[in-house]
Amino acid sequence: MNRYRRSIVIAVSIASSLFILDAFILNQGGIAAITAIAVIFVMLPRAVLAWREHDRELAQARAMKAAVYALMVIGVFGANYLNNALAQSRAEELITAARHYEARHHRLPDGLQDLAPDFIPEGPLAKYTLLFNNFRYIAIKGRHSLFWVDVPPFGRPTYRFEENKWDYID
Repeated sequence: MNRYRRSIVIAVSIASSLFILDAFILNQGGIAAITAIAVIFVMLPRAVLAWREHDRELAQARAMKAAVYALMVIGVFGANYLNNALAQSRAEELITAARHYEARHHRLPDGLQDLAPDFIPEGPLAKYTLLFNNFRYIAIKGRHSLFWVDVPPFGRPTYRFEENKWDYID
């Protein structure tokens, strides 16, 4: 196993970098999906092939590398799920604050900045990612909407204040 240790360390480094890129920068899961396909259709069959050829050490190293990448895939989808659940919770808080603003001023706010500091301490980020991490609030001609990007670059859960309901755009 020692002769394959370096390749496993490299796999851990690459998987860690891909995790950070896909979960906290891009926040898509696209890299994780491609990696899952590679694990299932390339890495695991190669490990089985080495096992059948009675190279147990190589089979074990290949299986460990596949496991490292599989853990990265699970981690990315888990982080994306948690980030989007956080965004949903924060959106509900913003909706409540906007409704309190509406009760006091008899109209919905023109922007999220109108809610601070009386109704919220400051405008929260939708989620912990580098890109696509902000809420968007649109107030145009009696229509008010709050949304964030769920699955970049599209996929926007959108709350429509006048209809008091959630939609999903894209």
